Amino acid sequence: DLSVNYERYGDVMQAAGDLQTARKCYQIMERIAEQLVEEASTAENCGRLATAYERLGNLCQIKKDFAGARQYYQHSLNLYEILAKAYPTAENCRAAAVISERLGDVCQEEGDLQAAQQCYQKSLRTYEKQAKESPTPENCRAPSLIYERLGDICQLEKDLPQAWAYYLQSLQIRKQLARQTGTPD
Repeated sequence: DLSVNYERYGDVMQAAGDLQTARKCYQIMERIAEQLVEEASTAENCGRLATAYERLGNLCQIKKDFAGARQYYQHSLNLYEILAKAYPTAENCRAAAVISERLGDVCQEEGDLQAAQQCYQKSLRTYEKQAKESPTPENCRAPSLIYERLGDICQLEKDLPQAWAYYLQSLQIRKQLARQTGTPD
């Protein structure tokens, strides 16, 4: 469908720094995906709409429009969570975790550390489950990144013992990965 073309064009414009044109492309992508969902609420169409919301959220975050980013990411997360429940594939579950993580990043940038922590914990549960079920380096690395973010939040809140504990968990995962892959990380 045309939404894929507009997504790719928007991605190129965003990479080139033309955020206005990228936004227009993603908005067209959003409209096409909404029409497709209205016609047939398939997993593929819902996924396209969730991706459109994600792209618009990314743009808002880049422009420091945190309210807009939060709104688009929340719409995207809602759709990905529905997809993950209806079709619990690794891809759908991971997509929901990634969006929850991005939502956490926005919350942290806004200073809403409690909401950020909740988003990161939600992502962590999915990432840990995927690492257990399919221990690829990518799946094993994802929890370590969330532990770092949780450590950052604890450090901002002056909870240094908990920050240290999270950082240590991240370090242990990274060391294990380095041994398994034969690389520093």
